[in-house]
Amino acid sequence: MIRKEFFETPLWISDISLNNKLLIEILEECIKQKYTDTKSSINGAIQTLNLLNVDNFFHTKKTIEELFLQETGKEVTVKNAWICKNPKGSKNKIHVHGKCDISGVYYIKVPKNSGNIIFHNPNQVVQTQELYDKDKCFSQVWYINSEENKIMFFPSWVPHETEENKAENDRIALSFNIVYN
Repeated sequence: MIRKEFFETPLWISDISLNNKLLIEILEECIKQKYTDTKSSINGAIQTLNLLNVDNFFHTKKTIEELFLQETGKEVTVKNAWICKNPKGSKNKIHVHGKCDISGVYYIKVPKNSGNIIFHNPNQVVQTQELYDKDKCFSQVWYINSEENKIMFFPSWVPHETEENKAENDRIALSFNIVYN
C-alpha cells in the first residue's frame, strides 16, 4: 500500500545569520521611541510596531525574501515585521495571522529554558479525537525548539503560541508575515 499525504501543512526551517546586533538596536530604539504594542504578548512581553517603517530594516527584509525564494522557488514580499521581547514569565498566547499567506519567526536571542514555539493542528476534528499516539497525522500539537539564528516559515492560518520564558534573560525573536507575489 502506498501512503499519500494530502492537505499538507508545511513548515520550512533553515539556519541563517541576520544582523542580530542591528536587530537588537532597532528593538531598543523602538522601545525608547514607544513604537511598541502588546497584541498576542502577555505577562510583560512587548513587541515593536511594523519594522517596514524603520529604514535600517530594509536589508533584513530583502534577506528574508531572498532566502524564501532560494529555498522554495517562490517570490514573496514581507508585508510586515516586528520584534518581540519576552522577559522571564512572559509568553505569546495562541493566535493566527490574517491578511497574509506565510508567517515566520527568526530567533535573535534564545537563552536556555526561554520557551519553544508550539504549533496547534488547525483540523478541529483532530482536536476532538484521542488518536495522536496512533499516527503523526493525528497530532494535536508540535513543539519546535527555539534556537538562535534559526528561521521558520509556516502557513499564517496555523494556530501557534510560545511557551513561557523561564530563563532569567529575555527571548528575542523577529516575526513577520509574507505574501506570494
